Amino acid sequence: MRRRMTWAGGFVLMILGARALGQSGPKPDELFATARPHLEAILGGRLQRLPAFRTTTTAELAALPDGLIDLQVPWQYPELDASAQGRARTAATAALRGATVAGLTDGGDTVLFAPDNAGRIARWDPSPARADSEALLRLALVHETTRWILDQQYGLTKRRGACRDSEELVALQALIEGRCQWVTRQVARRLGEEATFALLAEAYRRAPDTEGEGTVRVLCRDVLDRRRWCCVKGLAFFDHLDSAGMKDAEGISFARPPRQTAWIERPELYLRSERLSLADLAEVLKPLEGALPSAEWQAVQQPWTPAMLTQVAGALGESRRAESVVRGWDAGRTLVWSARANTAHQMALGVLRFQDAASARAYYGLAADLQRKQDELLNAACAGRRCVQESRTEALQLKGADEAMRSEKKVRMGDREEPMTITQVWARTGERVVEFNWYGVPADADWAQRLLDAVLKEK
Repeated sequence: MRRRMTWAGGFVLMILGARALGQSGPKPDELFATARPHLEAILGGRLQRLPAFRTTTTAELAALPDGLIDLQVPWQYPELDASAQGRARTAATAALRGATVAGLTDGGDTVLFAPDNAGRIARWDPSPARADSEALLRLALVHETTRWILDQQYGLTKRRGACRDSEELVALQALIEGRCQWVTRQVARRLGEEATFALLAEAYRRAPDTEGEGTVRVLCRDVLDRRRWCCVKGLAFFDHLDSAGMKDAEGISFARPPRQTAWIERPELYLRSERLSLADLAEVLKPLEGALPSAEWQAVQQPWTPAMLTQVAGALGESRRAESVVRGWDAGRTLVWSARANTAHQMALGVLRFQDAASARAYYGLAADLQRKQDELLNAACAGRRCVQESRTEALQLKGADEAMRSEKKVRMGDREEPMTITQVWARTGERVVEFNWYGVPADADWAQRLLDAVLKEK
């Protein structure tokens, strides 16, 4: 026979539950109070205000939105419908939050604190056993407080929303996570808890795979791996700036942030850019977006990364040459115009900057060979019928270029399709290579010269 609980019994259980959550568990304000003087010493002044720490459940923390994931899912999986993207976003957010014990509300002033997650993390693998400790809880609160401070100073939510592509987004996230990691490690050293500090990033790697459909599992693992990469590489980025003697590394890097992950992985390139006052290629290309009438053409900037070159070169058997070229890489960016009436008709302007003229020349030669091999591959794939119907490459004279070449071909991709004319121009000046591409539209030499002049006048 079922018993009915009296109001008094229910009240007692409610009180006991509140005590279990609020009194028997670790209190975030007390944990943070131990670290606060060390954090203030590192920051160089007393904190006049702090975020609010609120103890919560594992489930509530798992549902705390993450702005990076909200942008990453539609960019990475545009083919998924809204419902599928929502499921993927929810699962990825839960996986990410499950690998930590604290999280700052996006653009807010509250840090949610779920100490029960520490026990779960400790059970994943013997290596993170120290996770079930006050040290881990305290350092997680310092990490998220540092994120809150950065948000107050630099408007992180607004910056993230202004990112033009996933490459820039991940570079920004690495900058944020790296700074949070750098400050938290300084606090950990003062507290004698540096060994525990390493678990903040390691937990993302140790988290078990998410159950569910394949796309969701892949996304969740990618989110965890990417966040760990941002923590580890971002920390190394700031360590490098420190070792190089940069004053106010935080202020400078947030004022002029690296917009490509290559500069996070190789911070010496970022320092070189600062030392030489090199222009950001995204800003160089921005005024040129209106080089074609917006009523007829849609302009979009895209990243051009070393990984893209090595992937293409690898498919064409030129991995070794590409790896050599990449060692001299500095920055890359592409601006693509698509005709609104026919998106197959495109024009593109690409700008590559290398560390020296020798590296630019090496790329210039590789680009010509890759183009030739790509034509051969297209013809071989056509099973006896030539896909590249006509092709010719010739040297070209362009004002301001040390060397230039032009390739023009007609490509038939199917029996019933009219051949498409593709024209490409490469121009090298010193350590820069500028590329022009016309797909299905006539090449315009005067237009290309005007854009080349605009690019070359920037340092």
